[in-house]
Amino acid sequence: MEVWIGRLPEHLNTQTLRSELEPFMERLAIFQYRCEKPRRKGHGFINFQHEADGRKFLDVFGSHMSSNSQREAQQKEKGPDAGPQLIIMGSHVQCSPSRRKPTVFKPVEHKPNIARSDHQNWKKTPFSMAVSRLDCGHCVFLRNQLAFVAEWSHCKDNIRAEFSSHNLILTLPKRGGSGIQVRTAYHSIQELVWSPRGIVILVLHTPPTFLTYETLEGSAPENPNPSIRVTERLKFIDDAHGEISSFCTVYRFQVLNANSLQRKMIILETKGVQVTEYDIQCYHARDVSDLAPYSEAMPSLMNEIRRFGKTGTLPFGTLFYLQALAYNGYLHPDKVSILARKLATIFAEARRFKNQGESQPISNEAIKMLLQWIKYPSPHSTGVQFEVDKIIEYLEDQEKRICDGDNIRAALLTQNTPSLTRVFGITITPTRILLSGLKMEVRNRILRNHDSYTDHFIRAQFCDEDGQDLFSSKVSLDPIYERFRLILREGIFIGGRNYRFLGFSNSSLRSHSAWLLAPFHDGMRLHTSETIIEALSTFEDMDKGLRARFAARVGQTFSETPHTLLLRRYNITHSIIDDVETGTGVTKRVFSDGIGKISEGALKLVHEVIRRDSAICIQIRWAGAKACYLWIRVSQASRSAFAHP
Repeated sequence: MEVWIGRLPEHLNTQTLRSELEPFMERLAIFQYRCEKPRRKGHGFINFQHEADGRKFLDVFGSHMSSNSQREAQQKEKGPDAGPQLIIMGSHVQCSPSRRKPTVFKPVEHKPNIARSDHQNWKKTPFSMAVSRLDCGHCVFLRNQLAFVAEWSHCKDNIRAEFSSHNLILTLPKRGGSGIQVRTAYHSIQELVWSPRGIVILVLHTPPTFLTYETLEGSAPENPNPSIRVTERLKFIDDAHGEISSFCTVYRFQVLNANSLQRKMIILETKGVQVTEYDIQCYHARDVSDLAPYSEAMPSLMNEIRRFGKTGTLPFGTLFYLQALAYNGYLHPDKVSILARKLATIFAEARRFKNQGESQPISNEAIKMLLQWIKYPSPHSTGVQFEVDKIIEYLEDQEKRICDGDNIRAALLTQNTPSLTRVFGITITPTRILLSGLKMEVRNRILRNHDSYTDHFIRAQFCDEDGQDLFSSKVSLDPIYERFRLILREGIFIGGRNYRFLGFSNSSLRSHSAWLLAPFHDGMRLHTSETIIEALSTFEDMDKGLRARFAARVGQTFSETPHTLLLRRYNITHSIIDDVETGTGVTKRVFSDGIGKISEGALKLVHEVIRRDSAICIQIRWAGAKACYLWIRVSQASRSAFAHP
């Protein structure tokens, strides 16, 4: 028998819920039960092995109401339900029979005892299981039921799944003692769904790590756990897996012997993994008529986005977020294509009725909210948020809230400021390209020069799957670096545009980020990465063989300059001076490196820009040069700046 528990704190997990329920269960002499608490949900489930135990629990803590409307009415009139209350972490929870079909689990000893005893053994020797196949795919709702669709499969009898202290490691051996490891950190598992039939599905929010290994000499061939040495990190398992690994982060494997699978899942819960028992249906992509395989659907979507961008049917920001829905794994490419066509119709109608060529009925900020609204497919959720019509309704509602001023945060991101501008950002990892959307970036010289075309600039961050710096002193990262190098050379197609490497500042180089540019026309001139760099300065006096010095000189123009002052507009004269000297005799000081002078009149203009009236020494960037300027008493009305070469 299964009992539904409502009004739980959303931050509660399965392990904490079980700990909170233990005193109540011991008081009722109930020992055979299982808990299940979905992540970031306000409800949970208790599955009792004996129906009598479930009835006993409901007799004490159950809610005696026949419908949800009666519950809501009683809650409004009397507050919490009358009768004995089950209080968990200060919340008066509500208990009633579950509408789900209860699962049957085998009799086991009390769960806390299992977790306590087996966890001690796990610390000494991680347990492993034989696996018959490994699939990579995605979860969808077919006929209102959650299903797994395999896009790639690896069927071998010698696959093993090892549950270590921090990782789930799937070993795929090859001939000659080598093979590939698929490492999944427990903290990257959004939800683990398993069934007594031996099916284990990992719903991940970051992809696994793919590593090659070699068996060390001296290991016995018959040893199931030989000593190995990891040699290199890979982008994917094989070429077929590489076509879908960037977009599909759900992995399924079939355990050969499922007798002890339940005990192992209980142990995983102690590691903070969200474990859910659910008999999920599994299909191959070729057997699903509603959706095309990813290898066909993704190129079709990219062609459609490229066509919409070329014809101007949809603005670039909309195309960016549509591509993000597919690239980041929120929606199947076929669903995104349908959504794109519906949005194209909405935008066309808005242009016709308003007679404005750039009318945007749904803003970028509203579309960006889809990245937060669409959740991971789960046995505890419904497929409503994956229906295109519901998505359109959500977008229209969010756009109305932004226009009415209800969503203040989104409204603040609709306009640039004198020191900040909106720039699209992406994250490039060893496996994926994540499109994060508009962010406020501090202006630099290049962004100011092309203020009307900032959507042609993209800030790219290169990092590991979890956002950390990519580094390893023991494993070769050559395939990953080659992937990054190929992206910088050939570019990335986003929203129908090809973004290629432009440059980086010194600080962005340290943080492993760079600027990418898509060519654009400003008037009658075509701007590319080469033409923009050539317009920055003259580099004839620099040996092009010194690439580091050339990159550093170009990188100065990407330095953040939140405050600017145009010399011509305010009639500020400038000239070249010798070393700045102060004092005489013993107290004489000579400032020869990066020191200039500024008059009081020009300094007052600087005070108005930076909104500080006490600074007498300022740091500036001027035409690629960086220096500090000291205030020198010249003339009250003079506006002069003197630079030291």
